[in-house]
Amino acid sequence: MTQTDQASAGGEHPVPNEMQRTAGGYRGPALWLAIVAVVAPAAYFQSFLAVAVGALLGIAAVILALVARRRGVRGRALAWALALGVIGAVVDTVLVGIVLVLLFGSIPSDVELQAEGGQDFTVTFSDDSEDHSEVWDTSWFGKFNTTGSSAEITVTPSAEGAGETHTCRIFWNDKVVAMESSDSGAVTCRYERWPF
Repeated sequence: MTQTDQASAGGEHPVPNEMQRTAGGYRGPALWLAIVAVVAPAAYFQSFLAVAVGALLGIAAVILALVARRRGVRGRALAWALALGVIGAVVDTVLVGIVLVLLFGSIPSDVELQAEGGQDFTVTFSDDSEDHSEVWDTSWFGKFNTTGSSAEITVTPSAEGAGETHTCRIFWNDKVVAMESSDSGAVTCRYERWPF
């Protein structure tokens, strides 16, 4: 009879093998990493670095807990480490995503609107602050910065310019993103930037 068989027969817990003993040492670090993953970003949520590190610690806690569980370790501390690790990793990753969207979504874009055509055409457009309607002759352009995600310009020919070709263009950060022409009335260019 082996030592494990004797312990089982005597009603005692079996002696853990070396792998279980080693994996059992993962329980404590996994639990502490999971706690830090949940608590630190909550305490320092204004720090992007703390939230990013919290996400990594949560992932590390989950990995350690799963390795220990796979090697036969069980217990309440391991269950808590796994649960808190998952919560910390998910919440912190979502917060990192929100911060990145806000960070890159708030960078202003350079917008240039252009119009060409016959005599006395009306240009209608909006920037971040107000709507504009201006009468121009032959060619026109306007530039502004925007934190928005879209631009639109409409060129409406006057009665004298009817039948002549009118063109509009939108440049977004120095790249042509929309261009339309018409010789039969108003022409509109629209651009909607993908938010991510």
